[in-house]
Amino acid sequence: FNRLGDAQQRQGDLAGARVAFEQVQKIAQKLAASDPSNAGWQHDVSKSFNDLGDVQQAQGDFAGARATFEQSVKVAQKLAASDPSNAWFQHGLSVSFKHLGDVQQAQGDLAGAHVAFEQSLKIEQNLAANDPSNAERQCSLSLSLNKLGCVQQEQGDLAGARVSFEQGLKIAQKLAASDPSNAQWQRDAGVSLGMLAIVQVKQGDLAGARVAFEQGLKVFLNLAANDPSNAEWQRDVSVSFEKLCDVQQAQGDLAGARVAFE
Repeated sequence: FNRLGDAQQRQGDLAGARVAFEQVQKIAQKLAASDPSNAGWQHDVSKSFNDLGDVQQAQGDFAGARATFEQSVKVAQKLAASDPSNAWFQHGLSVSFKHLGDVQQAQGDLAGAHVAFEQSLKIEQNLAANDPSNAERQCSLSLSLNKLGCVQQEQGDLAGARVSFEQGLKIAQKLAASDPSNAQWQRDAGVSLGMLAIVQVKQGDLAGARVAFEQGLKVFLNLAANDPSNAEWQRDVSVSFEKLCDVQQAQGDLAGARVAFE
């Protein structure tokens, strides 16, 4: 049912995916109830809630998704508390908080999302500190910082958002530099630059925003050149040009803006 749900979700069949994940969730809960001491099955319950909640959110059922993610957090918290040294359980809890924060943000509950993302960030900071050489831990930490930054920006805390984005960018750039062949890490760095630039624009720091957009554009141009058939890379280039042009226009650099448009 898991593979079926994943396939249906990728194909856009959200109703079918929801049915499949509901079946997975029922099976997972039944197994967990049969042996409450089995941590693996408890983890499966938490994951099944997240998978179902993702589909509910994609369907626009934010209330249903929030309730589902809250159940996931509850299970994950119990697991994490049972074995604080288990990085897998701790990361699972962080992921559940991210899911919950996402739907709270979509509902406009920015205060709730802020709390959820801070909880996720705290966990990822601890995990990354305990295993500095683990690239995936660093990547998760960067993502958590960006999610918190987005909420801070929506709340009007531009200074706080800028700090979060700068910290997330620093990690993303370090990862990208460590493996230039990793396209996803390169794109993550480009996306982080764009997030920082947007908050700089809102702060009125057009010079800083221009530098960030230019650096991000350079990343996306390299990705697009290395994989011309990748529509996502091409779209990143187009969006970056538009945002850079907007900043150049705001600076009064009409010649530069014209070049960007062309």
